[in-house]
Amino acid sequence: MQFYREDYRSVLAVLEEGTNRSDPYAVRRACAEFRRLVLHRNAVRHTMVEEGRLLPMLVEIVTIHVQEEQGAVVSDCCRFFQRLISHKRPTELDIQSKITEAGAVGLMIKGLQAHPQARQLYIEVCTLVALLCFDTIAAPHADNQAAIADAGLVTAICERLDCADLSEHEAAAGCTAISALVYENDANGVFVIHTFRILSRLSTLLNTLAESLRVVSCVFQTLFQLITTEPGLSDDVVDAGVLQLAVELLDNSSLMQNYRGAASFMVHWNITKFLEICIRENDVAKETFCNCAGPGVVVSAMIRRRQEPRHADSVDPWALQYITCMLLCRVVMVTGDLAEVDKTRAKQLVQSSAHQLALDILRSVDVAQIADTGKANRKSFWAGVEQAVKLLELIAAVESNRVPLTRLGASRQVKLIYNNPESLGPRWSLKELRTFYILLKAHGRQWDKLVERLPLRSEAMVRALFDMHRGYLSLPEASAEGFCAIMMDRYETQGEMQQHTTCTSANKSLDVDGDVIMDVKQETGDGQEPVARSRKKRRLEKLLATDQLATLHIQTEREEEREERKQQKRGGRKSTRPKKGRAWLPRKDETDDTGLGNLHGARFDLPWYHWFYSYIDVDFFRHNEFIECLGGMGLGKVGLMIEWRETLHPDEECEVWIDYCSSTADLVVRAGVYGASKTP
Repeated sequence: MQFYREDYRSVLAVLEEGTNRSDPYAVRRACAEFRRLVLHRNAVRHTMVEEGRLLPMLVEIVTIHVQEEQGAVVSDCCRFFQRLISHKRPTELDIQSKITEAGAVGLMIKGLQAHPQARQLYIEVCTLVALLCFDTIAAPHADNQAAIADAGLVTAICERLDCADLSEHEAAAGCTAISALVYENDANGVFVIHTFRILSRLSTLLNTLAESLRVVSCVFQTLFQLITTEPGLSDDVVDAGVLQLAVELLDNSSLMQNYRGAASFMVHWNITKFLEICIRENDVAKETFCNCAGPGVVVSAMIRRRQEPRHADSVDPWALQYITCMLLCRVVMVTGDLAEVDKTRAKQLVQSSAHQLALDILRSVDVAQIADTGKANRKSFWAGVEQAVKLLELIAAVESNRVPLTRLGASRQVKLIYNNPESLGPRWSLKELRTFYILLKAHGRQWDKLVERLPLRSEAMVRALFDMHRGYLSLPEASAEGFCAIMMDRYETQGEMQQHTTCTSANKSLDVDGDVIMDVKQETGDGQEPVARSRKKRRLEKLLATDQLATLHIQTEREEEREERKQQKRGGRKSTRPKKGRAWLPRKDETDDTGLGNLHGARFDLPWYHWFYSYIDVDFFRHNEFIECLGGMGLGKVGLMIEWRETLHPDEECEVWIDYCSSTADLVVRAGVYGASKTP
């Protein structure tokens, strides 16, 4: 318990006292205490490195015990150094460089040379090397990569992979270290490929440890990094049979079809990435991939993975969809001419149901938008959607494939994707829209050239903008100003719709008449079952339940007829309302207990034909042929003038002249009525 302290300085002071420096157990106990302090309070790691005394002193003391206990002291020191490094929470202090400068690389080499068969030491050294080669996630530390290679540590790691008694954990750790050393480092990649013939060693590991998820994942991750460094290695991969082995492993029932947590997903991810980069610019690899039923295996594996809901919490399924669709797109493309499609391979994709997979991805757009709200997940998903659309376009390039795609609704799904506002990305500025229009007229559909001049836009956004306005952009009279105006109108409409949606959601508890919208799931009381009722029934029940019916103005049938006769005597057009009573609505009488006889108003006082014909026929019943004829003669607007003429003798006839005077012509139609009374 002498090393149990609250401060690392006290632990270091105890280690330097008396004979503790020369005691291997005391040194191991001190390393364990340093790890505990970092684990207890993560911020202390910055202080340990910044003061600059702990790391050199610890390396000096551990070097004394390199030959002892099968390298256990060096292993414990490596574990402590691993604890100091955190890629997810980096600090301004370059801890990785400080560890290297303190002599940790030389210490690891001495340990491996002194104990070449020590498995735990090899695992800890490889783990520390993989951490030292990165500043943060996916950001390589080039200085450390070069320093480790120059010190000869790469040689020691690669030579150990040739041992016949190599364990699963050793193989995985060694492959991970090599992958980190060659990550975006061409010098280390060439050195490993040509000096140590690493491809044959990795192929041997796949054959001997094919049932290990961890080994398979690490090996294909390393192969991916090596082919990235030297693309010509893909030919050797095909010749060595690694490509065929990858397809077999992806279809392996015991390895892939049984769920083993996130590890099985990572194997799928790394194998798919390896296949994609292997066939990217190699037609021979594409033919080999198709000959071993690669497309069918890839599609089946992706469908199984999509049906496994347990992956949703631990991994990113959208990224796997993206890389899978990209791989299938590479299959049908001809190397050197991306616009050309190999018809034979395209037909094989259809036979493998690749188009069904792409359509399933497009149909899951609404579900994915609801399930994943994170920025990273959304980005991965839309990248997968982009590749799915591209895959459908490549398959449709073969004329015989178009009819099946149309029957499955591919065109409709693609249109829905391009009409989705999120597919355009953030709002396009006027400058971006003008740049897009000018580049489109200059380069056509060469999306890569458009993306180069639009750094804030991806190829999917550019393609979506084009497909959304394909009709206008194909017109000869199209212009940049008109295109910009269309987009501005679109954004304005979207803003109004969003504002309307916001207002609607704020008042969602009220309908247009101010009635409270009942929730079907609300408690009904007394143990009654909730009953779902239509909106019209709810409003009618509310009307019948209120006391407002007593104040409604009730008109009888005679009052309605008398009102119509008065309107006719005053002149004008004939009323379109019927004279007969409304038999459809019972009148209030002694036997009326429904309250319907009390209803009166615009909603209930409707013409008789409203209940026997569709509303589209209303204009037919309101049609007046005489007025139409007058309109054809230019006498559409007609005024009525009555002129009384009285003769000198009372007994003589009185003439009533009714003159219809047109406002547009001098024509007067006179109708004489004789024998009328003298008095109007």
